[in-house]
Amino acid sequence: MCDGRLIQPNDLGLEACTEEASLVMPLKEVRALAEKEAIANAIQNCRQNMTQAAKMLGVSRVTLYRMMDKYALAPSIEPSVEADF
Repeated sequence: MCDGRLIQPNDLGLEACTEEASLVMPLKEVRALAEKEAIANAIQNCRQNMTQAAKMLGVSRVTLYRMMDKYALAPSIEPSVEADF
């Protein structure tokens, strides 16, 4: 039941859309986050092999390095296991 002719969000206990709009990220930020995550995942999956990571992403190595610089990503250097002889 509602007071007016049309059912309004208030009648259903819903809040106005203005609050929902504030939860939406701008497309530019979403793209940047997705790109950064894809680059990080590719580098990790290829075990820090930049050539393979670039191929996986469909870009050149130079482009991969530029994108890594843009998002402040660096390949993690795993410590080597040294044998005690």
